[in-house]
Amino acid sequence: MSGRTNMLSRDIQSTVPKGVTLIVFIAMLLVAFFLGAVLTGGRNDRSTEEDQAVAGTDTSSTASTRWTCSMHPQIKLPDEGKCPICFMDLIPLKQDENDGVDLDQIRVSEAAMKIAAIQTHPVIRGIAESRITLFGVLDYDETRVTDVSARVSGRLDTLYADFTGANVRKGDKLAAIYSPELLSAQQELMHTYKAVQSYKTNWENAPKLPMATYQSARKKLLLLGLSDKQIAEIEENGITSTHTVIRSPVEGIVIDKHISEGSYVKTGSSVYTIASLSQLWILFDAFESDIEWLHAGQEIKFRSRAFPGETFAATVEWIDPVLDESSRSASVRARAYNIDGKLKPGMYVTGEITSSNAESSDFERDESLLIPATSPLITGRRAIVYVQTSTDDGNVTFEGREIELGPKAGDYYIVRSGLSEGEVVVTNGAFKLDSELQIQARRSMMLPSNGSDIRTSHVNHSGSGDDRFGTGIPNRMGDKPARNMDEAMPAIQTLFDAYFDIQMALANDNLKEAASAYEVFLNRCKSLEASDLPQGVYENLRDHSLAGTEAESIDNSRDAFYHLSNSIIELESSYGHLKRDYFLTFCPMARENEGAYWLQEVDTVYNSFYGSMMLRCGEIKKRLPAANLSD
Repeated sequence: MSGRTNMLSRDIQSTVPKGVTLIVFIAMLLVAFFLGAVLTGGRNDRSTEEDQAVAGTDTSSTASTRWTCSMHPQIKLPDEGKCPICFMDLIPLKQDENDGVDLDQIRVSEAAMKIAAIQTHPVIRGIAESRITLFGVLDYDETRVTDVSARVSGRLDTLYADFTGANVRKGDKLAAIYSPELLSAQQELMHTYKAVQSYKTNWENAPKLPMATYQSARKKLLLLGLSDKQIAEIEENGITSTHTVIRSPVEGIVIDKHISEGSYVKTGSSVYTIASLSQLWILFDAFESDIEWLHAGQEIKFRSRAFPGETFAATVEWIDPVLDESSRSASVRARAYNIDGKLKPGMYVTGEITSSNAESSDFERDESLLIPATSPLITGRRAIVYVQTSTDDGNVTFEGREIELGPKAGDYYIVRSGLSEGEVVVTNGAFKLDSELQIQARRSMMLPSNGSDIRTSHVNHSGSGDDRFGTGIPNRMGDKPARNMDEAMPAIQTLFDAYFDIQMALANDNLKEAASAYEVFLNRCKSLEASDLPQGVYENLRDHSLAGTEAESIDNSRDAFYHLSNSIIELESSYGHLKRDYFLTFCPMARENEGAYWLQEVDTVYNSFYGSMMLRCGEIKKRLPAANLSD
């Protein structure tokens, strides 16, 4: 403005007499000042309106502020004060774009959806398919185990198969028994045989008594283990033997030798146990939640660490109709053919079954409503999803809905009720939507219908509730464990100990140690009583630790650790822990800036997601003190 004023001054001086120049100059300065003030004032007003529009403030609104409770959004009062239900301080009720929708709905712009990474997926109808992992051990096929016993009493003079594990073929000599009883039976045969020989030319006239006695002596030798050929040789040559030989009735291996050489045996005494290894049993333990996917006749693929990279096949034959009350699992027996003899009884194996609810016929299929497994927020016995209801002018409206879930089928859940085919549900970001509803003092679906907050209604051993750490990880623990806490906590504590071994192995970039620690975690998880933990949490701990044992790269191992950490944080949030203090740690850069939480035993950051690359990246968010079981 000053530059523009100087130019005007020079023009005036060149055309106006000097007497009036000063008066005109002063007048022009005053006009310029007032004009600038007017222009500047108008621009500032418009700028303020734009800023308020971005912030979501309506400048035209002169309505007085209303106050509500963050825990009880149904409370709306004209003045600041305390909530009449929980006596918390009231907060201002935000007036925003959600004022036109129901309390259990939220409207989000498409741009905000991208920033919050909110993703959706339609409800589909299809075949529910589940991949089930089972752990088992190879054993002898009981139907192919033979007990070899002595048919005569006597002394074991020779053991041809003189050690356990000896391979024998059908008809091989196993042992020789000296038997006076056998010698006496042979001599009786000789006498009766000679008695009937005199009637050979006139057989029809032979007395019945000598013939019956001969037939009886012959049957006796057959029962004592002699063959028709051996008996014929005795009759022809007249030579008796003091020993009888026990021969193997089957091909297999000697799995038990019951007596030593030189010992005396009685008729019927067990001498050997022989098992055929051409077919073997596999005894698996199936978790209670997996039983409905199993049935006889299914093919199961299995692997053994003895043969890396090789896969074998077996067929499910039997499922125990009675559940083991301590492990909450049922025994599943499968039969495997061992043609090449590689498989050995006692080997540990890992099996996988892909099962679906499709019928055997291609024209008869039992299709179900399916939603991605990441869609529902599971809080105790309740399952909640956020459903897209409308899209208008770049804004998307979502509403929370409680549904009834069926079993988990791989990456999907079966929906029993509450949704229809074609509806669109949130698969990623549902918890963010629910949190925003709470921030806006609207009706959160994480709250039961009676208005009480699940975070305050669920009081657990550690004295905390749903997401007490503010991690965004929902707490699905529900009720207290079935067993007494003094009994359950020491077993659960072993999971934390194994978890920290995984955490430090990954911080040290050691994939091998991490895999070993995952295996320890998995075994301890299997040894827990399933009733100690809710089904979904128990499955997650098992599945993610299994993924860690099978991780082929450090990145895969860290991905399994991320999911395992979420479940471990849920576990600590509800049950607490014993021993020393733990530390909730957070790295904002992990998983491509998505961020990740994990637990540590020390208050110095050891980043499990970056290792030596950025070992100290992150911060300690919270100290978690150990629980006192006597409280």
